[in-house]
Amino acid sequence: MRAIFISYRRNDAEGEAGRLFDDLVREFGDPSVFMDVSTIQAGRDFRKVIDESVATCGVVLAIIGVNWVDAKNEAGERRLDDPADFVRLETASALRRDIPVIPVLVRGAKMPSASALPDDLKELAYRNAVELTHARWNSDVQVLVKSLRQLIGGTQPPPQQSRPDTGNGGRKSRRVVVLAASAAAVAAALGIFYFSSGKWTSVLTPALVEIPDVVGKSLDSAEGAIHERQLFVGDIQRESKDGAAANSVLKESPPAGRSVKPGSKIDLVVAEAPGAGTQGQQQQSSKQTSGQAAIVQVPNVVGRTLSQATSGLQARGLSVGRVTRQTTSGATADTVLSQSVVASQTVPANSSVDLVVAVAPKDLPITLTAGCKPCSVQPGGKVVIYVMAKDPDGSSISGARVSLAAGGGDFGGGGGTRYGGDTDARGVYQTIWTAPQVAAPAYGLGVEVSKDGFHTNSTKFTVNVERTGRSEQPQSKYPNFGGTWEMFEITFNGTREKVSARPLVITQNGGKVTIGDRTLSIRGDGAVSYQTFAAGPSPEHTVETASQADLIDTLTWRLDGAILVLETVFDYRRTYGNHGPGRDLRIMKYRRVQ
Repeated sequence: MRAIFISYRRNDAEGEAGRLFDDLVREFGDPSVFMDVSTIQAGRDFRKVIDESVATCGVVLAIIGVNWVDAKNEAGERRLDDPADFVRLETASALRRDIPVIPVLVRGAKMPSASALPDDLKELAYRNAVELTHARWNSDVQVLVKSLRQLIGGTQPPPQQSRPDTGNGGRKSRRVVVLAASAAAVAAALGIFYFSSGKWTSVLTPALVEIPDVVGKSLDSAEGAIHERQLFVGDIQRESKDGAAANSVLKESPPAGRSVKPGSKIDLVVAEAPGAGTQGQQQQSSKQTSGQAAIVQVPNVVGRTLSQATSGLQARGLSVGRVTRQTTSGATADTVLSQSVVASQTVPANSSVDLVVAVAPKDLPITLTAGCKPCSVQPGGKVVIYVMAKDPDGSSISGARVSLAAGGGDFGGGGGTRYGGDTDARGVYQTIWTAPQVAAPAYGLGVEVSKDGFHTNSTKFTVNVERTGRSEQPQSKYPNFGGTWEMFEITFNGTREKVSARPLVITQNGGKVTIGDRTLSIRGDGAVSYQTFAAGPSPEHTVETASQADLIDTLTWRLDGAILVLETVFDYRRTYGNHGPGRDLRIMKYRRVQ
């Protein structure tokens, strides 16, 4: 399996990067996921090292937090403007080599525009992004994993080689360095196998692994042995036991010798009493005599509850320092957003780690304005329905869900009396409602607006339908669509566009109308309508049903006196091409020429 390279900025999204690293290791295996070019030999050009490292990977994940674009260096200058910035070098190297780059948005960050990026990163602005949120972390990661499985493939495993010396007693660092000289890294970059315990093992169909015996080992040694088997440390509990060395493992669950799947968690019980027993006293005395303090590795606690983070730090002989509460939309309350000391960094025992913990925001009221233009029409007349949502400070609420309902008529040309969509960046949503040909004197229209973090609000208003005094058009008579038509006006979302000079020919036989290669029936309201469905990965890829579609086009033809009107509603259910979710409206008007 080709490698996955995680690029991130430490002071922007380090916690999320570490959490994602752990999740991807469980999915693809430790050698297939690389995070940080963390040890560059003295005298080597770090630009070349980064370029070589990225070149071995099949996909780069660019973790983008709210400070990714505007992060400053010690001189107050934007880091992205520095050609030697590590994050810029990593991303630009992948773009230059046409390696897939997936922007991963965290903490509510938005995709940067091309104008905000240096020239060698502008291409990043046009890559489809994946968003990871605290509230939906697991499901969001699975969406990313699905995309990664489509991008990274496998080859045959390389020939048997002797096991490389890691230089740390067999323990693998979680911060893997991508070096061509490393047999494990080469195997991960070129195939679907990794080298562990003296043999090549598949990471696509992993064999069961045997749980190592770590009872009696120090916590650090136990973690190394567990990670060596592609397993993970689960819950760590503390117990006092006479004669046990501090931080030594007393129990493990499941027990040693049992076969489990790679990525499984092993829970540990660790000795609590510092210096308990003769061995512990000798160790403590030795450290005090030599003047050396115990060194421990800081765990990654981002995404855990405060209680879990506290237990995890205490299990390493650390403590929680200052806890800062931060109101964060989309985050699960009481979960850790960031930590002051980088995960995997080593610090003296008894050090403290400051934490930033999420506080769920209180729901705010939505100031809702809704209405109609005009609010009085003839049967079959059209009304613009507008909705505006603002917060208590008067700021626009974008992405709010708008639901509309009417006692009759037709929304957006789709033939339904219920409709919905999302507010745009201005907090505005608009659509068209058409009164029935056989109409009641008035219709009540209901509006409901909702969004996470806000109280749902609703309102309603009335559209009057004027009586003409004439009898309604019998269903047996049809409007005359037949003939040759010439376009004289076209607007897109209210903006005029260039008119096509190509004539339109329509043939009609009673209630049947043929437009191009489609033969359609005239509806009871005198209009002709049909829909098309499209879905990714590329434009012009059609599907059969609305449930499969990323884009639904609804085309409605009608006669407005002597004018032929074509209204097309483009309903983007999901991101399609470079267009995000939302709706567009195009209106074309024609005159009959014969």
